[in-house]
Amino acid sequence: MKFCDKLSMQRKKNNMSQELLADRLGVSRQAVSKWESGTSMPDMERIMELCKILDCNLDDLVDDGVIGSNNKKEDSKNNIINSYLKEGLGFVTKSLNMFWSMRFRDKVKCIIELLFIAFVIYLLWSGVYFVLTSIFSGLLQILPDIMYKIIHNVFKVIYSILGLAVGVILIIHVFKIRYLDYFVTVEDASVKEKSIEKPVDEVKNEDSVRQFTEKKKNKIIIRDPKHSTYGFFDFLASIAVFIIKGILAFISILGIFSFIFLVFSLTYSVIKIASGTFYVGTSISILGAILVNFICLKVIITFIFNQKQKFKLSFIIFIIGLVLFGMGFGISFNSYLSFSEIEESDREYTTYTEELSMKDNMILDFMEKDNVEVIIDDTRDDIKIEVSYDKNGYIDLRSHRSYYDSEKYYNIYSCYYYNNGNSFSENFNYLIDRIDNKEKIDNGYDGIVSYKVMINSNNLEILKDNYRSLYE
Repeated sequence: MKFCDKLSMQRKKNNMSQELLADRLGVSRQAVSKWESGTSMPDMERIMELCKILDCNLDDLVDDGVIGSNNKKEDSKNNIINSYLKEGLGFVTKSLNMFWSMRFRDKVKCIIELLFIAFVIYLLWSGVYFVLTSIFSGLLQILPDIMYKIIHNVFKVIYSILGLAVGVILIIHVFKIRYLDYFVTVEDASVKEKSIEKPVDEVKNEDSVRQFTEKKKNKIIIRDPKHSTYGFFDFLASIAVFIIKGILAFISILGIFSFIFLVFSLTYSVIKIASGTFYVGTSISILGAILVNFICLKVIITFIFNQKQKFKLSFIIFIIGLVLFGMGFGISFNSYLSFSEIEESDREYTTYTEELSMKDNMILDFMEKDNVEVIIDDTRDDIKIEVSYDKNGYIDLRSHRSYYDSEKYYNIYSCYYYNNGNSFSENFNYLIDRIDNKEKIDNGYDGIVSYKVMINSNNLEILKDNYRSLYE
């Protein structure tokens, strides 16, 4: 490896720009650029200073073979493997540093470009595979079938592995030459300015380098402003960012409404704290949910308006919210375990009655339940149904069609029980009454005690036949 290549590698390894290295040496940036391009060489005194600044040995900078062959043992296989391993880890480190230092729009642009390149490689590789299989499939047909399948499958596996390897290498190479080689992350307290460096042949004097002040230590220096992404990818990145922000804006609207609802719930729960420890735990849980909701909403809004994120503070508040939510839920759950079951004697029941006209395609889907009483009455032509249910709710007997085939269908009648009516206020009041009375809510309770079906024997057989035809 030549001096120019080694110097560039050592400078990037130390996360230094050409301008910063030139300042440390007391030379112009153009001088460093000429050294790296191979158009000129520094004297030995400068090379020794470079070794001190870049924290490397002399043989790490000068051309291979200049010092002598005393270090031939270092060229062993182990050193080569270690060198490749270090380069690979360095590549990963630089890529991560570059990616996290980029703006969100630049990240999206980079991902879109790499995905586009991967898609193009896939299309080209698939096209070549189609052509090759079309050419050689005819020649391989003369082989026995089993041998043909083995050769074809082996070729397919080898071609796929080779294609994956070539694709990964090409994508990494494109990523390196289009992004990694043109971004240098600088973390140095002595760096007070950010500059966009221009190619040496375009720079006539030091004043042509654009500069602007930045207070932060971390920054990205773009080495070549002309080596930017194509306008097509800029357009795709803009669309992607717009769509992402639009979706997040919609989510933020939902987050605002949920925040208002949580604040309302917290206020109501605090008012009801005197009713028992259940509301104490509920208040703590809701407070935690409010903190989590607020942080999520803040992160989304900050991202939408391109403001600086304070991840450390947001993460701490988020964890506190989760802890409060878990603590409150534990307190409420422990209190709920002490609630008593609703006694059957405390329930009040009423009866729902309806008469249905018999039809040949009718099915009563509750006929097979254990709490159904069938009363044979051959004097009636219709069907009379009586449902005994909890008076805190209401019964809805409805029918729907179910097709046996494309032409024949059945009218299936189902009986539904709805607790405390349909309105939100009725359901909410029922829930609060149960909690205030320290009574458990039986989710498995359907509210229906029994059914009575009055029907003649002929119609009963029709109902049973229809039920068996459809369900069995």
